[in-house]
Amino acid sequence: MSTVNQRILGSIIGLKKEFEEQYIALHNHTFPEVLDRIHQSNISDYSIFLQDGVLFSHMVYAGFNYEADMKARSTDMSTMEWWKLTDAMQQPLDYRKNNKWGAGISLWYSHALPIQAGEKVIRNTYRFSAPSGLEETVPDDHFGDIDFWGTTYGLKTLQIFRAVNEVFVYLETLKDSDHSFLLEILSRVLKAGVLPTAMQEIFHTEHKNPGAVH
Repeated sequence: MSTVNQRILGSIIGLKKEFEEQYIALHNHTFPEVLDRIHQSNISDYSIFLQDGVLFSHMVYAGFNYEADMKARSTDMSTMEWWKLTDAMQQPLDYRKNNKWGAGISLWYSHALPIQAGEKVIRNTYRFSAPSGLEETVPDDHFGDIDFWGTTYGLKTLQIFRAVNEVFVYLETLKDSDHSFLLEILSRVLKAGVLPTAMQEIFHTEHKNPGAVH
């Protein structure tokens, strides 16, 4: 019997500077057929963030057959037409694996608190250079009392993704807070030496019509 296989996925890719405004405008008018196809592929909570020519994407997959759902995307005519537009604006990174278009990044740490019905979260992503000697796995108490952070910042989700040279911090909060103190704590714990810098969210699919774009 098949079971739901929920995955939290992140990826990064470059964006050519001359296409930045066009790329953002295009994502404000995503093809409805693309969203419908991705909804059918069991993808939700898809966000794209931009900073200094780098795109970071975050999505949740909650389906029964990931490979089949992704194949349905890649063979969908509307999605392929969409990718023809977006691919020309993007710039693959040198360290992507197996010649894939985007560079997959690993979910290094994840902590989520329950979200009540009707609660709407605010998403933020921060980026900084990966510190040397970053541990492969995270001790359970690495970041202290996350529940306290939830109370202080209305924090619901803290996820940290590792790339080859960078770290991406994805936050979901119930209020638009000043995260400077929280980011300072993360920087000290990770021995980064610098504070993460904010990325701009340029796309998100709402729960009522979950979907994703490339």
